[in-house]
Amino acid sequence: MASVYKRTWTGADNRERVRWVAAYKDQHGRRHNRGFKARKDARAFLILTEGEIVRGVHTPESSSITVTEAAALWLKRSELEQLERSTLRQYDNRVTRDILPLLGSVKLAKLSTPVVQLFRDKLLEKLDIAQLINAAKPRSKRRCSCTPRST
Repeated sequence: MASVYKRTWTGADNRERVRWVAAYKDQHGRRHNRGFKARKDARAFLILTEGEIVRGVHTPESSSITVTEAAALWLKRSELEQLERSTLRQYDNRVTRDILPLLGSVKLAKLSTPVVQLFRDKLLEKLDIAQLINAAKPRSKRRCSCTPRST
């Protein structure tokens, strides 16, 4: 049974502090607590979490892996599936250059639509800058060593 309760304590500055705690058990029977500033936030969290628990998809933030760990698992699985070397190289480059610098330390449980959209926007900005740089570079003309066809 999930519940929300009020926790009060006195801080180091002798001021009374208040936190609303959402307490619940996950699908494996393990207890979890999460604190909120407002009671309505704790209740909203419990409603969403209970739905995830019923569906069997809830992962508590404390036991969630990071994007770095998930990427390493994905790359390892890609190797086990014996994908082409060029595909593995492209995956590794994409992870190393684009994903890990921006999202590497984020836990999967913290990923949300706004976070992913911000990530996408950052990638597009990076792409725009790269396109501008590439457009400014003079392109060398390729010379063909073949002889023209005779008709």
